[in-house]
Amino acid sequence: MKQSVPFFVSYARRDLDDVNRFRAVLEPLLKSSAEFAFGAWTDQVILPGEHWRSEIDAALQRSRFGLLLLSPEFLASQFITQNEIPSLLAKQVVVPVALQRISLDGSMDLRGIEDRQIFRDAKGRAFDGCGRMTGRREFAGQLFTKILALLKKYPC
Repeated sequence: MKQSVPFFVSYARRDLDDVNRFRAVLEPLLKSSAEFAFGAWTDQVILPGEHWRSEIDAALQRSRFGLLLLSPEFLASQFITQNEIPSLLAKQVVVPVALQRISLDGSMDLRGIEDRQIFRDAKGRAFDGCGRMTGRREFAGQLFTKILALLKKYPC
């Protein structure tokens, strides 16, 4: 039986097009895992009329790890930086992913993520730098391998 692995996807709403392209290549890999049953949570599952803040808080608590999709918009979001990042950084496993190019030279405030290894592909690219589908799939495949390694290194 596969081990259940709920995870929280943290992203900026303005990045939704990039987020959807990213999820389209990563999620089939996660679903193919022989060992883990991954369950992504995003705010898109909040139904009309639900208390959105309590839904987010509950999902943060339930998640085994956080997938942080980094971009300038992500780092500029007051809600993400004050609510989601602190909660996710408290988890044993957090996976910051360069969705878009971000500067690591100290010119950008990385909101507490600066001491975490940020995933870029083997060529040093952010996801949006992988223009063709082949590059996007390679990016997702490399990330999938790293996520599996993290979950094996830090079992729940």
